[in-house]
Amino acid sequence: MKDRANKGYWQRLAKIYAPLMESDKKFYNAICGYIRDYLKSDMNVLELACGTGQLSFPLSDCTNSWTATDFLGKYD
Repeated sequence: MKDRANKGYWQRLAKIYAPLMESDKKFYNAICGYIRDYLKSDMNVLELACGTGQLSFPLSDCTNSWTATDFLGKYD
């Protein structure tokens, strides 16, 4: 079954997602400050549903490795 409504939704959202997340930069910086205290330099992190990496990029330098992924649908 092809889910064209779902595809259309995510295509429309993608156009505004990054600017929307940028507007919440202070919020994400606060979250990073809280999480950073729990990270160790020998950790290997797998982040699922990372979006555009608002947490991934600023926190990745605190660990041994950081792998981040998000859903990328394939549509016909």
